[in-house]
Amino acid sequence: MSISNNFAFLIGHNTLRLAAGVSGGHPTDEQLRRMQDFVREALDAGALGLSSGVEFEPGLPCSTDELISLAKVAGDYDGCYASHMQLRRILVGCRRRNF
Repeated sequence: MSISNNFAFLIGHNTLRLAAGVSGGHPTDEQLRRMQDFVREALDAGALGLSSGVEFEPGLPCSTDELISLAKVAGDYDGCYASHMQLRRILVGCRRRNF
C-alpha cells in the first residue's frame, strides 16, 4: 500500500486584492470585477474555493459586501469559503487580564 498526499487549493482573498491592484479601502467596481474574474479563473483551474484572512493587510479594510460578492462567485462553482481567524489580539488581551 502506498501513501499519497492530499491537496486542496483555495484562492486567497489578500492575493486577489493585490492582483487586482487594491491598496487599502474599498475596491473600485473595476477592481472588484477583476477579483471576481480571478476567482473564476482559479476555480476553472481546479481550486476548491475562496479563503480570507481579514486580520491581515491588504484584506484588513475590506467590507463584508466585498467578501460576499467573491464568495458568490465561488458558490456558482459549488466552491467553499473559509475564513482564517487567529483571534490573537483577543487572546493576548485575555491572558494579560487573567480572564
